[in-house]
Amino acid sequence: MEIYNTFDEAYRATLYDLKSTGAVVPAVVDPYSVGSRFGKKARATREHLSYGFGLADPRARLVKSSHRRFDLVFAVAQLVWFLSGSDSVEAISFYNPRGRDFSDDGRTVRGAYGKRLFNLVGGLNQMADAITKLNADPASRRVVALIYLPEDTGASSRDIPCTIGVQFLVREGALHMITNMRSQSAAFVMPYDVFAFTMLQEIVARELDLELGAYYHHSNSFHYYDDETAMVEAVLSEILPLATPMRSMPSGTSLHYLQSVTAFDASIRATTQAGDFTLDHFLASAHDFDPYWSQICLILLSKAVQGTDNYDRIIEQLWPEYQEILSHRATVVSG
Repeated sequence: MEIYNTFDEAYRATLYDLKSTGAVVPAVVDPYSVGSRFGKKARATREHLSYGFGLADPRARLVKSSHRRFDLVFAVAQLVWFLSGSDSVEAISFYNPRGRDFSDDGRTVRGAYGKRLFNLVGGLNQMADAITKLNADPASRRVVALIYLPEDTGASSRDIPCTIGVQFLVREGALHMITNMRSQSAAFVMPYDVFAFTMLQEIVARELDLELGAYYHHSNSFHYYDDETAMVEAVLSEILPLATPMRSMPSGTSLHYLQSVTAFDASIRATTQAGDFTLDHFLASAHDFDPYWSQICLILLSKAVQGTDNYDRIIEQLWPEYQEILSHRATVVSG
């Protein structure tokens, strides 16, 4: 398995591997799958089986490209949606209307990762249990949280989880994480998966007061679709400086603390949809958080004012590494 210093490097290297040596695989025919555009289009893939890579520094989780722009607002919103334990399609479609495409009933997302990790039927919170187990037995090899469940095998649904599960291992005072995917859309979805899972890894490390170890990402079907080929080639032609790693998550970060962040997000959505949104109120609330999480709240807040003069007002308050991603200021040199 190749270990990269940054996800920016891993993203391009793994796409190059697929383009260079990936096998051509016929399109799936399942009308419930995005792989067939829900029955509307045959989409062959270029694929590697049982493919993996690692990140030496999981904080270097951002990717910079002018041909496949990374939507930092959606990445943050998806993480917060996970942390809330919600399966609400309204909660995530506020940030990305395509979320509705994956709902069977127009109300919920059946395979919502947060619901399965934090809020399974019966009150099972796999992440809280993982933290408890590692506190009691740091050498444990049993700390696994499952996302793909037995009932998914025979289900007909637009949202069957692509992730099988995650495992946490503590070694030499550092928390390592392994993500196992049944299927990984390398070009479009992987940047958001890696962002969410490495953020989750760092949150757990903070809960346990441990150093952040390596992150490992393994996929049984690692692929991109043939209708994404031009975009992949454009990304591979770019010569860009690497995205700046995110800063260290502050000590004291905990799942309990993050309930306030999820509440902040819920309030943004509720007041925006009700027509009661007041920017100054939310700016003041955002700055009540620790500076790290205040930045996350400002990123969420930018969605509510996107397309207005107030958008720049928020961008000006962000750290330079976030401004760079949100402002799309990368200079592309074709080569």
